[in-house]
Amino acid sequence: MSRRRAVAAAGLIPLLCVAVMLGRPAHADLFKWVGDQFEADAEAPRISLVEPGPWVPALEESTLSMDSGGEGGQRARDRFLRDEEKSYESRHQPAAGAGGGPKIMAEDVSVLTDGLTALRKQNSGVVPDRSLKRYLDSIAERLLVYSPKTNVPFDIRITGDRAIGSAEALQDGVIGIPLGALQVADSEDELAFLLGHELSHVILGHHDSDWMARHNKRLVSIAEIGIQTSFEVAQRFGANLNENEIRWLAFAASQASIFLSDNVLSSSWTREHETEADEMGLDLMIAAGYNPDGAFTLLERMRIWEQSVPSAEERRAKQRAAFDEKIGASGRAGDLSGALQGVLGRGVDEVKGWAEEIGADHPDTGERIDHLADYFGRYYADSIDGRPFQDREWKSLRNSAATKELIRNYDMSWQIEALLEVGEVDRAARLAGGAVSGPTRSHALPRMNFARVRKFQGNSDKARANLRLGLGGDEPNLKLYKWAVIDDLNNNKRVSAFRTLEAAWTRFKQPPELYPLKIYKAVLQDDRQEAASLTRTCRIIFRDNSKPCLAANNGELDMDWN
Repeated sequence: MSRRRAVAAAGLIPLLCVAVMLGRPAHADLFKWVGDQFEADAEAPRISLVEPGPWVPALEESTLSMDSGGEGGQRARDRFLRDEEKSYESRHQPAAGAGGGPKIMAEDVSVLTDGLTALRKQNSGVVPDRSLKRYLDSIAERLLVYSPKTNVPFDIRITGDRAIGSAEALQDGVIGIPLGALQVADSEDELAFLLGHELSHVILGHHDSDWMARHNKRLVSIAEIGIQTSFEVAQRFGANLNENEIRWLAFAASQASIFLSDNVLSSSWTREHETEADEMGLDLMIAAGYNPDGAFTLLERMRIWEQSVPSAEERRAKQRAAFDEKIGASGRAGDLSGALQGVLGRGVDEVKGWAEEIGADHPDTGERIDHLADYFGRYYADSIDGRPFQDREWKSLRNSAATKELIRNYDMSWQIEALLEVGEVDRAARLAGGAVSGPTRSHALPRMNFARVRKFQGNSDKARANLRLGLGGDEPNLKLYKWAVIDDLNNNKRVSAFRTLEAAWTRFKQPPELYPLKIYKAVLQDDRQEAASLTRTCRIIFRDNSKPCLAANNGELDMDWN
């Protein structure tokens, strides 16, 4: 997407929020109109449309920076933060003598992080296998020889994700490739398309608008959604909302706004991005001498895999039933905040359903195959002779004893997750030991799942031991650290908990997920100024963590891990 389009699109977010309140036909027409604005209209191979030159980091584009350039975005941000600061101060005055703590400025806290840290934060974690990484790096190097942009950064990392379509490119060139994709890929040509697609996101600067969407979610007007939520709660439970309950409405509204920004407008951009990356990924692999059929065989594997897992509608049906149960149970118990969360969750789920109906989500894999076949027919059908698949080196590596054991152990770990979801603890336990054998002895995901098995079995000592073994590995993820801290706190081991917390705070660049624990630590150490400062940051910058942060500031940390 051009910078002009990305900047213009930013102004559409408040309009979308209003449209949600106008009823289904109105907002459906608006979403369709928004989508139409971003239709690709390429009349030449994608790779030839990119202006040659050095690659420029997306975050250095001044027209998209909210710290320079766009005065409208700057004013909106300043107004938003000023209002939030006033609102916070009116409700949460610091304890006498503690002082107000430093004022929070937007530039003091970043909602972005580097790509590797982002991957390490994910539950699936990073798989530290050097042989596979070196092999994927060599494919990326071969593809980038033909990039119109020079000096494109890349850092290929393997994640423990089972979903073969979950590969992702981060803003600084870090690319996460799911182990599930390596499990099914049958040739280097297939991997070349997968890597070419993700590298294309970096080359084409798609993170400009992604970054903007993440920032804009802090600036979206939330009044309309908050009013609608309050009406529904009042109708259901006849509630006369007091000040505390109104505060929860604001929290609920912010959650809905965050969803709209992340999953409606930004998905419209993503739809175009996926098409562009498919096209350029094919361009790159053909230029590098790979068989273009690899693109289609990989996408077909992805389509078959998607058909084997529950559809989005099936998942939402279960979620809606769970939300309705939570709303009813909370309402009967007089728990308004619980009811609000249920109403919010169901409402967000419905908005997502509307968005999917009008095509705002990622393009369907079948549609991607059809579009790419048409693209290939237009630009390459008469010029590409039959090329053999390049599979010898890949099959040798994939069939090596070390790689087969790695994939087998992760496959067992994925099975454990599925079994625990349906309460089959004994069956999961029979797999758990094998999942942490050999090369995966200290890998994050297998150890997390083994720890969960032990916890469900009531063996807290062995559960704790598994957490510690995972932390001792090369790539512990954020959840391992968080679970270990919570476990230590629940067992009154504060010294160990705080040491682990500080290590995680540094490793993951002060992530919002750890703010409640940091606040709770400050309260336990009677550092009210630090607690107030952290709570203010959490409340203003990381709105979606408001509830646990406020609770921690009151000395409450009702947290467990599983």
